[in-house]
Amino acid sequence: MTVRGRLIPTSTLHLPPSEEAQRAREEGDSKEDVVHVFFPGNPGLAEFYIETMESIHAASGGTAHVYCMGHAGQGFLVDQQRLEAALKAGGPAASFRFDGEAIAAASASASAATSKASASGSAAAPATPATTAPAACAPAAPACSTPTHMSDPHCEYMSYPFRAEAPLSLREQIAHKLSVLSALRRAHPRARFVLSGHSMGSHCILEALRAVERVAALARGGAEGLAAWDAATHAECPDAAAAEPATVLPQPGEGGRPRQCAAVSALPALVTRVEFGADELMEWRALVGPRAEDPLSWVTQAQLLFPTVVRIADSPNGDFFVPIFARKWLAAGILRAIALLPAFVKRGLVAFSVSPRQAPVVHAAARMAASYGVLRAIVHMATDEMVEIRVLDTALLRRQARRVLFYFAQPGLDGWVPQWQVDYISALARAETAAGRTAHKVVVDELGLPHAFVTHGSQVVGERCVRWAREAARAREP
Repeated sequence: MTVRGRLIPTSTLHLPPSEEAQRAREEGDSKEDVVHVFFPGNPGLAEFYIETMESIHAASGGTAHVYCMGHAGQGFLVDQQRLEAALKAGGPAASFRFDGEAIAAASASASAATSKASASGSAAAPATPATTAPAACAPAAPACSTPTHMSDPHCEYMSYPFRAEAPLSLREQIAHKLSVLSALRRAHPRARFVLSGHSMGSHCILEALRAVERVAALARGGAEGLAAWDAATHAECPDAAAAEPATVLPQPGEGGRPRQCAAVSALPALVTRVEFGADELMEWRALVGPRAEDPLSWVTQAQLLFPTVVRIADSPNGDFFVPIFARKWLAAGILRAIALLPAFVKRGLVAFSVSPRQAPVVHAAARMAASYGVLRAIVHMATDEMVEIRVLDTALLRRQARRVLFYFAQPGLDGWVPQWQVDYISALARAETAAGRTAHKVVVDELGLPHAFVTHGSQVVGERCVRWAREAARAREP
């Protein structure tokens, strides 16, 4: 994908529909396609979500396309030469599927995207195993054929990620997601999409919804139409950030909200808005649906899972990390120290937080991420999150309420999303309902899942994503 003139390799995992579902569609017995797209948190390695994808695929009966788009600069490039050699040798790669085409090429020709070669092994391979669609290497990137040798089968054909001259900013990561989503929309022009975002991936989804609204305004009225749309939406939710009296964001130290450290308190109370220029917006024309009154009609639901969409810096974890991220020399020193640790020490550190038995895929990907380049990209984006994710745009939430669902952890279990934020977003929903308007949906987990649910809650979350999407689809039926 090209992001602001830079060619960025893109790691996108894909689980296609089962052969039975594909035959049913060819025979005209199936309904319209369903495409489920997962937006990762930070770290944003798509490989963290393989088990969640498998759960979504199984819960949908194998009828849906399931994608997960990794963050640019954080993913891995598949070592295609090594993979194909294993296939020819008849090795243990037989149960995994591999799509050697970039996702952009797949969007250019949906029929070409169906030619896939089989590839390598999963410890517990599903009936239709995951497909990896990596973008081609940039000219200046290291060769994709340089493998990282690891014992875990999920890592056997992976190499370290493309090394950009500088890590992408949060804004550039959102632009990257819009580019990938545009490619998927072109590849599946008549499909219903379900967008699921974990942690800051939820922020990316909200900004993607805003961008599509603005693309539609630009398409309808040109530059003047876009300016008028922006003025109207800004007036709906001014930077004073005071919503209805019952739902005003509490000040530090009030209403159970912890006091911020000085670096966070100094941030202005601005509404979070990422607004791209007209030239950028026109690149994403494919995201505008056929209905002028609802350009997002192709999105069945936007599922925000353990969402960091309100002042992420103003959370227990934020209070801890902000002072570190504010001292770049300190953050860089910590990252270099981690990168220089012996491999067995890294394995021990990763195993301490991610069990190789409970989550072997996540454990394997985390081990590979313990390099300076990947960690630098993770911290760079996290620093942007602390500064740029501020006050929730309640007007955007109101406009898209019928398709937005929030899923929160139990009180006290999420160090990134404190209880005052859950109470705030729940209060917004109650205020909308009391005013006779459609409100966003709020679900609080009852199983004790942590923020990093991929460590042992992937199956549950995947099944719930499918159930919520079906409920949303039924609600929209005439």
